[in-house]
Amino acid sequence: MPPFVKDMHLHVHSPGGKISVESPPDANTGKFLDDLRVPLQLASQDAEGHRIHWHIYNREERKLDPNRTLGENGVGEGHDLFIRSESEESLHEERHEAVLERRKEKEDERVLIRCDSGHFYDPKKNATCPYCGVAASDATLPKKEPIVAARDEIGSTRPAGGYSSTPDAGRSGDLTIRVGMGETRIDPVVGWLVCMHGPEKGKDYRIRSENNTIGRSDEMYISIKDDMISRERHAYITFDPQTNKFYIRPGEARGLVHRNGNVVFQAEELHAYDQILLGQTKLVFVPLCGEHFKWE
Repeated sequence: MPPFVKDMHLHVHSPGGKISVESPPDANTGKFLDDLRVPLQLASQDAEGHRIHWHIYNREERKLDPNRTLGENGVGEGHDLFIRSESEESLHEERHEAVLERRKEKEDERVLIRCDSGHFYDPKKNATCPYCGVAASDATLPKKEPIVAARDEIGSTRPAGGYSSTPDAGRSGDLTIRVGMGETRIDPVVGWLVCMHGPEKGKDYRIRSENNTIGRSDEMYISIKDDMISRERHAYITFDPQTNKFYIRPGEARGLVHRNGNVVFQAEELHAYDQILLGQTKLVFVPLCGEHFKWE
């Protein structure tokens, strides 16, 4: 099995839900999408036999160029990506609707002119002022700004399944896969943190190979919804696949990290059932890999 390489950690949202994906920034965007078709079960045709086109969008609703790399498309660590579909038929209908909308906007554009008596009127409808019959002067008002339909009304397709672009919060336990390295592979769990006390008491958080960032943000590998925990990089938990050992160290944030009642100032080795305190959250460390088991 090829060694794991730490790449960008991305949150991919599709009609079937959300998964975590790791991929190098130089991966081709089109190939990245192709690698996700099988694990995400992206259909090639709809119920009526029309071909389905799949596209990737970023949080700003911009469609990524499939011929460029993820990095060239502005994708970075922790970003959310959204996979959406559109059938050939719906694509044709949307383009037709967009053309009609643009025509309507053009027709709605008009210039009001003012006659010498100070009345404003539409010269397309009246050759002279309808109020006094006086010819117009050269003074005009600025063009009326056309009302442009919202993006949701033009050029977008709502995929089947009622897909929402709102990311699922606190789903750090979702499956993580790696793409863009010639094959799609599972990034296996190597241990867990279990919340013993705090806002998410009873919840478990998966630990994976190498560095795992901890914070409130959904962009962290381990996202804990505790207002006393820093949004990003409150702490790191690291699994070294060469030695099969776990370590904890403080992050760049202001908040402290405690292990078994003591402040952690630098990287310390973790042992089974060590207790970790972050903000108001007390966690217990449960390893999977170690002396008795490791992934081959």
